Amino acid sequence: MPDYCSRYGEYKGFPANLLKLTACQSCRGSLVASGNDDCLFNGHVTCAACGITYPIDSGILRMLAADRLEPELKDEARLRDEEASQYDTLFSPRYFKEVLPSLDLASATKNDLILECGCGTGRVGSDLAPRAKAYIGVDFSFESLKIFSGKITDGKTGLVQADASRYHAPRDRFDKIVSFQFYEHLPTEGHRRRFIENARAALRKGGWFINTVYHHDLRQRWAGAPRSGYHAGKIYYRYYVKPEMKKDFCRYFSSVTVTYLDCTLPLETRLQLSGPMGGFLSRLATRIPIVQQLSLLMAVCVQKT
Repeated sequence: MPDYCSRYGEYKGFPANLLKLTACQSCRGSLVASGNDDCLFNGHVTCAACGITYPIDSGILRMLAADRLEPELKDEARLRDEEASQYDTLFSPRYFKEVLPSLDLASATKNDLILECGCGTGRVGSDLAPRAKAYIGVDFSFESLKIFSGKITDGKTGLVQADASRYHAPRDRFDKIVSFQFYEHLPTEGHRRRFIENARAALRKGGWFINTVYHHDLRQRWAGAPRSGYHAGKIYYRYYVKPEMKKDFCRYFSSVTVTYLDCTLPLETRLQLSGPMGGFLSRLATRIPIVQQLSLLMAVCVQKT
């Protein structure tokens, strides 16, 4: 696939040939570009079925207005926009313990069509997209998506501004749908069920749905830390345990696998280990039954049959 939309390392816009991997949020009809450009930077697309139009701004397909972002998520979206420029720096130390294992979980191939829900600034997606045949990233923070667009080095990545918990993708289309630290920020059971239902509908038969979530680890249990609350007073979070994740996903998938990642051992911080060494120890620790309970994250992997 020619990299028309990232020539000379500069993002040229949403690849027109990836519109087939999106859908109208009102009727799920096909979207059609207003011109014949290979890359859509500013303009609009139209639903061929119902005629609704969606703007494209700075190469990002903006569908959030149609989603009508709910009150529970408005404060979070505002804060995500405000903090977008700091996000990558804040979480960069977790690259070897979190991002690399997440990429391994996704195990993308050159034949995969991938949808990421809650892609943010592309902390994982910018490494994941080049490994796939095509990649669509969805997030409700426009500022985060603009940062992500600056990391795109190929012409097979499309960015969509939408509420990922309500996003309707084309049915039976994607080989893999992924979300990394997104599920724990869904504030109600209704949000969580709708998210899983929409993802299952968009997966092809045999496709994989892969999620990483906050883990209610041993340190938190010993400290009596709350299971849920709000970061900065605005971003809902919940820490999960393995039986909860199995229960949530078993409603929709016949088999649920839960594993652990991002494990920091006692005294590890004082030893000031290098990033690669910390990542190596984390991978070992997550395979040891008792020690894995110190892991900060869990991974939930399910297949549509």
